[in-house]
Amino acid sequence: LKVQSKGTGDIEFSATGSGTIEFKSNITMAAGVSLVSADANPVDFSSGVQGGNVAISGNQITNSATNQDLNLSGNGNGKVSVNDSLLVTGDLTVQGTTTTVESTNTLINDALIVLSNGTTGTPANDSGFVIERGSSTNVAMVWDESADEFAFVNTSEDGTTTGNVTISSYA
Repeated sequence: LKVQSKGTGDIEFSATGSGTIEFKSNITMAAGVSLVSADANPVDFSSGVQGGNVAISGNQITNSATNQDLNLSGNGNGKVSVNDSLLVTGDLTVQGTTTTVESTNTLINDALIVLSNGTTGTPANDSGFVIERGSSTNVAMVWDESADEFAFVNTSEDGTTTGNVTISSYA
């Protein structure tokens, strides 16, 4: 059954009273077609949306399949942004080349912090903490692998070195 307008008119489906319009099969929309509200407000899916094992209902996105990952991803190099507080109640694994934390205060309950995790064989890289000091020389507390000792140093290091930290002088 094909229903179409002749010309530029709209096709309206309207149930009378408190009736509903029911689709008894899957709905397929043509590519590039959007589902939009006539008043430009978000479309209300108050009873949720479900596809495959993923369901969106209220303020929750869930994977109904047991022990399967739920992946949120941007397209290509796009980002997935969280604009409010994020609470992680399980383990958090961050994989990548650089992890940037831009917070005013960082509170860590752990009594031990492991640096250079995953090092195998004979260690070759210095490891430690660098303090950025604006227009003044940076300072650092590092394990100097070549001297086999801890050193408090003045340095131009910015935390991007892999290997030996350049030591300007000892602090």
